[in-house]
Amino acid sequence: MTEELLSGLSHFTTQYLIVAGILSLVLVSVVFKKIPKYLSTFIFLLLLFLALFFQTNKEFLFPLMKAGGHSNFFQSLALVSGILTSFIVENSRRAASDKKLELYLLLLFSILGMTFLCISENILMLFIALECISLPSYCLSAFGFYPKSIEAATKYVLYGSATTGIMLFGMSWIYGLTGSLNLAEIEAALPALASSPLFLLGILFMLVGIFFKISAFPFHSWAPDVYEGTPTPIVAFFSIAPKALAFSVLIKFIPLFQIELLKQVLTVVAIFSMTAGNLLALSQTNAKRLLAYSSISHAGFLLMGIVVGTSLGVLNIIYYLTVYVLMNFSAFHLLKIVARWKEDETLEGFSGLAKNNPYLATSLLITMISLTGLPPAAGFSAKLFMFAGVYESYKTTHNTGLFIMLVVGLLNTVLSLFYYLKMPFYAFFRDTSETKALQLTIGEKAFILSLNALLLIFFFKPDWVFAIIKLTNIES
Repeated sequence: MTEELLSGLSHFTTQYLIVAGILSLVLVSVVFKKIPKYLSTFIFLLLLFLALFFQTNKEFLFPLMKAGGHSNFFQSLALVSGILTSFIVENSRRAASDKKLELYLLLLFSILGMTFLCISENILMLFIALECISLPSYCLSAFGFYPKSIEAATKYVLYGSATTGIMLFGMSWIYGLTGSLNLAEIEAALPALASSPLFLLGILFMLVGIFFKISAFPFHSWAPDVYEGTPTPIVAFFSIAPKALAFSVLIKFIPLFQIELLKQVLTVVAIFSMTAGNLLALSQTNAKRLLAYSSISHAGFLLMGIVVGTSLGVLNIIYYLTVYVLMNFSAFHLLKIVARWKEDETLEGFSGLAKNNPYLATSLLITMISLTGLPPAAGFSAKLFMFAGVYESYKTTHNTGLFIMLVVGLLNTVLSLFYYLKMPFYAFFRDTSETKALQLTIGEKAFILSLNALLLIFFFKPDWVFAIIKLTNIES
């Protein structure tokens, strides 16, 4: 057993590299009184790139954890999200702040939790990993150190603590009924417990914590306040990484969701998340709050793949998340630049952008078109594949819930047009009294160009996205 344990420990390469990054940053803070400007960034990026390329696809450490397949994709997504966040941080006015090292430390701790979450095959390990993500996230939400940030962090902690308690309560029920914490053994007990009200209630309680992480209805109310009060680079990270990793957990639970009642619950949550997110976004004037409600809607679209519950549904989720990373980081980076120009995060702040900087206004238009799900951007392909997967499942099962969900999804795509295109409307058709020129650094231009080019390329070449997915051993 000792040899097996030691052999299993040898496969934690990704986690070791992230821990090495954490220790290196701590050492830097001790050695240097004044930290060299780009040293912490260099360490952060170096260790994340190394972790990205040194992943394993072997099962290890008994049945507690398993790498390879889906887990490699989600690990890669967490690491890439960290890398993209650092690019936004470096292009920020606050990049030279003394707090940058602390920011990278908290990001690394959060990413470490994410890498453990996606390889966990045990509900206790899932809970521990979720808490490893949550604790640094609470600190990150207060990172601005001004009243709005503190208020946002307080709400985040209170909501998070409540939903975590409910989730742990549900996990304890599942353990009491099945006698096991391992997902495989819980799935094996499914035929005997599928009709047990206590077992179903335990799963529903456990889902509360996951719905909170993905900001799905009705556990979404924290998102707008946290997004508005948190510094933009951190919000960009929040908007994709924790949500994507929570979907890795939902994918693990797909066998449980074949119980009809649970499938119906997921269908209702998906429908209400799409609709509530879009309806609430319509009245927003603050761009961050608008994007927060947008993220609630996208959670609903992603849940469609979970409801389908097939390998095609999972692949559609993974494709959607790949594109979603590009769209969201582009949107928040553009928002950060405009807020720097006018010190205004409202939609009015985008007024006159096309006259001042046509390049930036065009990038904004491409990003918003993609978030809406219109051609010629990759967001169209992501939603098309998701809808096609739901329709194929409906043709096979004739499940009325799937058909209703499909129709609601299509209607919500049309509805989202009315708020996503507000930003380009202000940029192209509203004038501004601002006379100061909006200057972009070379890094900002390259970052925006790269993300928008990929959004356009992946529309015409969606097979390239699937090729990237294969590189992460998704089909192993």
